[in-house]
Amino acid sequence: MEVIDERKKLELLKEDVLRKEQARQKYSSGYYRLSLVSVEENISLWKKRYFNDDKEDYFYTDLEGNLLFNGRNFQYATPFYHSLACVNDRIDGWYLMDIEKKQLVSLPNEISFDNINGFRQENLALFDKEKRHWGSYRYIPESAEFREEIPFIWDNLEFSRDGGFVYTGLVDRSPICFGADKRRVFQINAVKLPIDKAYHLSYY
Repeated sequence: MEVIDERKKLELLKEDVLRKEQARQKYSSGYYRLSLVSVEENISLWKKRYFNDDKEDYFYTDLEGNLLFNGRNFQYATPFYHSLACVNDRIDGWYLMDIEKKQLVSLPNEISFDNINGFRQENLALFDKEKRHWGSYRYIPESAEFREEIPFIWDNLEFSRDGGFVYTGLVDRSPICFGADKRRVFQINAVKLPIDKAYHLSYY
């Protein structure tokens, strides 16, 4: 019996997904690069990066490479967490997909943000474009409502897979700078904090 290692399995899955997506979209094989973003809750999240204009699209498959949600492509998408994922559709904007309840929940207009860092621990980590900091909104599934949770005081914020912890950082606490010429990229040192310590800066 042939033994196939995990890397080979991934390559075979990637080739299969690429074939299915190209057949559906009728794109040539050189039109975009395909990469696997993550596998969460038996759902694979894929990213397509187009060569002609640097545009990116995201879509989901099952573990067999079958396209989910009718092969729908999104401008941005996050991995699933407790049957929930946050996506951006060029037509409908930002919303949560709840595959357990079969619901689409729009993000409220009062939530102002420039960037999003995924949905985990019932929280959506966001970069507020007016406050210029990261914080989060907690999602209440029973009422399909959002309420502000972690204050918008951080220069980076991501929720850990370990329940009850977050990764936070501040620019003025020893940032590392990369890039010599045109583009300077800052890598911010992050600290893993218990969630109850992330509501103010003193513990950090």
